[in-house]
Amino acid sequence: MKNYKGSGLIGLLVAIVIIAALAYGSSFFWPKNSEKKVSNLEEKVDILNQAKKDIEEINKNTEEKKETADEILNNKQIVEISDDLDKWQTLQRENEKLLVKYPNGWYYDRDEEAEKKLDYKFYIGFGESPEVLEKGAPYPVELIIVDKSYQFPDFYSGTLEIVREEEGKKYILKIDDELKYRKVLNIKAKSFEYIN
Repeated sequence: MKNYKGSGLIGLLVAIVIIAALAYGSSFFWPKNSEKKVSNLEEKVDILNQAKKDIEEINKNTEEKKETADEILNNKQIVEISDDLDKWQTLQRENEKLLVKYPNGWYYDRDEEAEKKLDYKFYIGFGESPEVLEKGAPYPVELIIVDKSYQFPDFYSGTLEIVREEEGKKYILKIDDELKYRKVLNIKAKSFEYIN
C-alpha cells in the first residue's frame, strides 16, 4: 500500500512540476506573441496612414494637372475659317495632278528637304502665317503624297486622312492638333480634286 501512496504522490508532484513548467514557459510565449500582434497592428496602421497621405498627394497632383490641361484647352482656340469654299484660295499642281483649296490669308510652302528625308513624293505645309511655316515640320496642315505601299511609322503622331488613292499613290491630309485644325482638314478634304 505504501508503494501505491508513494507513486501517487510522485505522480501528483510530477503533474504539478509539468503544469508549473508549462505555465512558466507560456509566460515567455504569450507576451512575445501579443507583442508581435501589437507590432504588426502598429505597422499596418502606419502603412494605412502612409497610403492615405499618398492618395491625398496623388489627388492634389491630378487636380493640378487637370487645371493645367483645362487652361491649355481654354487658351487653345479653334481656328476660325469660312465654310464658303469660294472664299478659299486654290493650290493647283499639274505635275502632281491635284487641286486643293486652303483658307484665305493662309500660306503654304513645299518642303523638298523633308520629302527626301521622309521618302515622300510630294510634301506641302500650310499655315496661318509665314512665321508658323518657318518653324518647319510638322506644319499645322500638311498635304502629303506617298507611294500606295508607304507605311507611316508607329511613332508617327497626328491625324491622317487619305483623300485619294490613284495611280499607285496615296494623297493624304495631315494635322497634328486635332482640336485646332480639324475643321480646316475637313474642308480641305472636301475641296480636293484629282486632275486626270
